[in-house]
Amino acid sequence: NEKKNEELLERIRKDPSVYWLGTTDGPWNLGLTLLVKSPKDFYEQYSLLIRDFEEQIRSKEILIPVDITLFSRAFLLRESEYMYSLTPIIQRVDEKDKNILNALESDARMSLIDIAKQTSFNTSFIRNRLKVLEKEKIIINYGTGVNLRLLGYTMYRIALSMKENSERVFTQLKAFAKKEGKIIHIIRSIGKWDYEITLVTVNYEEYTQIMSRFKEQFKQNILFIQSSTTKRTEIFQAKKIK
Repeated sequence: NEKKNEELLERIRKDPSVYWLGTTDGPWNLGLTLLVKSPKDFYEQYSLLIRDFEEQIRSKEILIPVDITLFSRAFLLRESEYMYSLTPIIQRVDEKDKNILNALESDARMSLIDIAKQTSFNTSFIRNRLKVLEKEKIIINYGTGVNLRLLGYTMYRIALSMKENSERVFTQLKAFAKKEGKIIHIIRSIGKWDYEITLVTVNYEEYTQIMSRFKEQFKQNILFIQSSTTKRTEIFQAKKIK
């Protein structure tokens, strides 16, 4: 029911707990990320989200992300890698920090002068507070979004489970990603699959070649592998920090 599908998508876009939304071609049609404080919070938010739309959902998988390793887009930038944990660790911030963070949430490239105008703090204070927030990993990066589809790239999301799921295997996956230069992130998770890998290529032939090398290298350890093509992704501004 296309009308019901659009109504569900509209509800998802308006839901304050939804951070990311993606539509795909493949085994799955839709993926979304919810930002919640606890399993109970997730249960309540998710139940509200799909209320009256249960008949539209043929199947679902729920995963808990553990951490994410991001690689620079080596085809665009120099090589680099950094990882951050998605484990909820409570960090205390005061009202001044919250004002600075909310200013940056609307524009991560905002200058110190513009932040000062918005918060009424002086630039020296803001600079010092940003250093503390970065050190405490409350600010993990200042990102720039790139629409890869407009540059001619196709994004594939690969769900992967391994027989041996260890730090050794994870290190091998990261080494493969850096060598190939077309994998932009690896998410470790708890659920049906152990990893979600995002691969970006210029054409289908390049995708099949990379996947062929991947399957050959890890053929003794792959338990489950499934891929889909990302049609569209939407990232919604995080809720205002209170």
